[in-house]
Amino acid sequence: MAEPTRWGIVCTARATLAEIARFAAHHLDLGAAHVHILLDAPLPGAESLAHPALSLLPGVPTPAALHRRQMANAVRAYADTSLDWLAHIDCDEFLLPDPGTTIARTLAALPDQNEEARVMPAELLTPVTPGPVSHFKLAPHEAGQSRAVLEELYPDYGLHLQNGLVSHGEGKVFCRCGIAGARPGIHRLRLPAARRPRAQRLTALRLGHAHATGWEDFRTRLPARRAAGSYSAARDGRLSLQELFDVILQTEGEPGLRRFYETTCTATPAHLAALASRGMLVSRDLQLDAKARKLFPDAARQGGI
Repeated sequence: MAEPTRWGIVCTARATLAEIARFAAHHLDLGAAHVHILLDAPLPGAESLAHPALSLLPGVPTPAALHRRQMANAVRAYADTSLDWLAHIDCDEFLLPDPGTTIARTLAALPDQNEEARVMPAELLTPVTPGPVSHFKLAPHEAGQSRAVLEELYPDYGLHLQNGLVSHGEGKVFCRCGIAGARPGIHRLRLPAARRPRAQRLTALRLGHAHATGWEDFRTRLPARRAAGSYSAARDGRLSLQELFDVILQTEGEPGLRRFYETTCTATPAHLAALASRGMLVSRDLQLDAKARKLFPDAARQGGI
């Protein structure tokens, strides 16, 4: 009988104890054989997250650019791991397998020649009222819809939106381990001599991305993200989000920017219904706090979760 597929995660994190606990607990609960978290800043109380399948280690202090530190940390974990597959994701991203499937089975079903398995994003929507279920939005093409559906959903903005998401639309990847000279990047596996990896997109697994927990969180992070070029990508002559935000701020000011966020990123009943009718809604009861408290009782007793 074949050995079960062993998969894990590498993540560079600058986050609170509770955020790291939720992230690690969620993925260990899904069956991760190991979670490597490289700390981008000291983490008070880290000892309360002791677990045999969790490594909390200092990340590289340089270079200055975060994405380069992330790649350096991922390369380090990839070189040292004995796993079959390693996913390079962020602390605000949560793997969401389809009900009735497991990540191990999904990866085990891939052809032996596949070196990369891509997981496409689903963007977290801000809840209007508290509740146990988290709602995530898919890009139109991930639900078999044309891009034109964005103009139906968002008449004031759809013409300028590339995929309906505020965060990245490329997704992240699982990298097959043990490939000589391979280096995990941010959104893809890099191979020697610039050879493109043999890749497959996973359809039974999504990447739930909590790009912002709400309007205040989005607005607070916006200047740094804009400075880093997070919203600068554009295609086919359309405005980039960076340019769209400029236009909104120049013509409508802060209220206009908030209206954009509330229209495109909020889980109002009407928005959820519109997304669901087009197959663009993923809803999950993640139980992140419960998983974290169960797996890390010391942190829970100390009030860290």
